[in-house]
Amino acid sequence: MATLQHMSTAEDIILANFKNGKLQINDKAGPSSNSPEFTYYKNVDTPDERLRKRRILVAKSQSLQYVGYNHGPEAPKANSACKYLVGVLDKKTNKMKVYDAQYYQLRPWLHNDMQPDQDETDQPTEQTYIEKQDALTEAFGSLRKRRAVDSRHKSKVSNEAIEKSAKVAVTIAKSQPTTPIKETMDSEGVLPCCDREATKVEDVYKLDDLVAPHLLEALKKVSGKFCNANIQRIQEWQKQKTYSSFVLDHLRTLANEPTDEKQKKAAILLYLHNLSIMYALKISDLNKKIPFEGDTPMSVKKHLLDSFTQSTLVGDGSRQKRCLPKRMKDKMISHALVLALILDDYKTKLSPLQSAFKVGVRILESHARALGCRVTSIAEVTEAGGSLPSKSPTAQKVAELSLPLRITYTPKKKLGGKKR
Repeated sequence: MATLQHMSTAEDIILANFKNGKLQINDKAGPSSNSPEFTYYKNVDTPDERLRKRRILVAKSQSLQYVGYNHGPEAPKANSACKYLVGVLDKKTNKMKVYDAQYYQLRPWLHNDMQPDQDETDQPTEQTYIEKQDALTEAFGSLRKRRAVDSRHKSKVSNEAIEKSAKVAVTIAKSQPTTPIKETMDSEGVLPCCDREATKVEDVYKLDDLVAPHLLEALKKVSGKFCNANIQRIQEWQKQKTYSSFVLDHLRTLANEPTDEKQKKAAILLYLHNLSIMYALKISDLNKKIPFEGDTPMSVKKHLLDSFTQSTLVGDGSRQKRCLPKRMKDKMISHALVLALILDDYKTKLSPLQSAFKVGVRILESHARALGCRVTSIAEVTEAGGSLPSKSPTAQKVAELSLPLRITYTPKKKLGGKKR
């Protein structure tokens, strides 16, 4: 068994490793025809003991120079966590002499961008206070502080990324529809356009302001299944829960309408059905393929997404993500209520809409009052032929739009929590 003897020397033994791989040395023609020349530098002009321990190892070949440090960010990370030793074994005496060693990782030093007349000893460019602090931390700071500086440098956003994000944001803003904001619209854009000075109830909320004429025409072309639906087909949809009770109830009376009015109401019902699909979507499903009604025109799908969702920039600004904030959901409810009023001659029951959009009746009541409707309760007829009082909890809530308007739009109060 060999015996160990620790030896002390003026300078530690040098261990070097080329980061880019093993250096190929060949006497014949090859990447490096001769062994590199090694030069070892140390700082002797300073009284600071820590600075005097700094060393730089340079390996120079015919084509390239390699540099390694025992300090700063270029030094191997393991130097601060372990100690390197080199053992020399004498096979005759079976004794091993152990010497302290310094480990260097040599990296290629590329300086092709320097001008031929530029002196390497030129003074470096002036650093900011933060850059000086970071340099000191990297040289003498604790491991925790060095990690914090490294993390901040990785998180730093470059000017190029900021400019790219700004260009994408401008492009998105330019692509948005630039319809003028009417004075009759509420400040948050939740309620549809309203003509408060209208002399007829039909002119208070116009269908063209909710569904553009070209979109309505596109929906009429694909609403044939609604126009031609018979009782058996409607019962099948009801059993399979394909459509809400609001849509099915209106389809039962659609057969008695004139052809033009039938197509118009069928198109509105198809629009309302797609609106309820969007309302029920989760955030995770919003950026996937939305399950709109199969034959819904692409122009209508784009209109629904642009009108009732918001786009935000993700990552470096090169990707967009759709979101559905509470304000947009309120906008859907308000538009659905107005379309229901148009379908039902401006007097509609709230319970079918409650079933379609899965919302509480109080939410529908507050939206209806904000639209200028009067909300009342009507007696519900029982199976025995009697009727329940209008103040019964199961009584039907009805929203009716009439003149003069009774708009009572109040800001939402914070729900829940105790007063302190």
